[in-house]
Amino acid sequence: MMTISAPSWDSPAAALLISGKDLAPQDVTRTLGITPSLTREPTAASRFRPGEGVWVVQVTARPGQGLDGALDELVGLVSGRLRGIQSLRESGLTVRIDLSGQVDGRARVPVSPHSLSRLAALALPLSFTTRAVPSERSEEAWDWLPEADGSHRTPESDPDEETHPPAAASSTSASASCPSWPRTAPN
Repeated sequence: MMTISAPSWDSPAAALLISGKDLAPQDVTRTLGITPSLTREPTAASRFRPGEGVWVVQVTARPGQGLDGALDELVGLVSGRLRGIQSLRESGLTVRIDLSGQVDGRARVPVSPHSLSRLAALALPLSFTTRAVPSERSEEAWDWLPEADGSHRTPESDPDEETHPPAAASSTSASASCPSWPRTAPN
């Protein structure tokens, strides 16, 4: 069996992140009926979105759960509140789903097609935030880039596996779309 082994993100989390200059955390809480994990008034000093208020509900994956588990839990929490989320967007607030985690080296984050489709049904922008441990090997600014020879894509082979000639290459493409509002809440 051929496997591609790479470390994955530590402490993966999925969050509904709402921000804006006119954000009043208590109004967002009242509109959505969800207790936030974190709030900040627009007047608070911060390097993250200075001058903006922030309202966040975050689900951190439990050990062994992975990002899919955190995403499923977050989608279940917010999917019944899409009308309130839309009204917050229409009021000028920025609303997004943020996926985050601790990254070490060339870590990857697997996300299942099921989780991505549930996420797409929310029709909200998606962002990724990583917290990285500085490389101990070098202080070069570009150390995080993959090797130029493509070796980061080479699967590790199982010595007991029978080998076959490679199949002909085929083109691959990906596309994503978000349906326009209004939508009915996903199940």
